[in-house]
Amino acid sequence: MIERIEEVLEKKVRPALLSHEGDVQIVEYADGVLKIRLTGHCSGCPSARLTTEELIAAEVQKEIPEVKEVVLVNEISPELLDFARKLLNHNHEAQERI
Repeated sequence: MIERIEEVLEKKVRPALLSHEGDVQIVEYADGVLKIRLTGHCSGCPSARLTTEELIAAEVQKEIPEVKEVVLVNEISPELLDFARKLLNHNHEAQERI
């Protein structure tokens, strides 16, 4: 199933996303639910949910009716989380010195 989904993404979805310097990754597929992550400039874009519904879900479900739902996963990378913690800790320490 993942191979079929990847084929649809490659032919129907990625060209549009790449034109905006973005991409899509499959996180998981189980029981008719496809979980995806948008990357590049599409990650965190205000239109990400709309892109998921109107482009990705529409194309995948049209070609593969077994996919009943497409869910956008908004995960924060461990690297970004570590960076944010260091930044916040640094700012907290600076405030204590004032």
